[in-house]
Amino acid sequence: MDGDVRRLRVDPALCPCLVLPERMAVSGRPLRRFAKLMTCNGRKDPDGCLVFTTPDPAMEWNMEKVRRLGGLRRGETAQVTLSWQMTGLPSTMARRMEKGC
Repeated sequence: MDGDVRRLRVDPALCPCLVLPERMAVSGRPLRRFAKLMTCNGRKDPDGCLVFTTPDPAMEWNMEKVRRLGGLRRGETAQVTLSWQMTGLPSTMARRMEKGC
């Protein structure tokens, strides 16, 4: 990833889904705080699972913070590795979850 990239957005699916992050690394170094730096339009489960009830799920990171916590210099190129399990949710189930079933 180019050193000038400010934000990284990942759309895990084109439907409501559950995402379980497994491994996140910056330039080959695991960065446990990477998940905490993420903002998303879903809910974060205490166990780390992300629940997206929207048909356009998205995760986003401020790459300046990621670089700083990853020990990279300003403008230095970073390779971001993301690995997760993901499963889609039927829209009827997602709507029920939004209502707090």
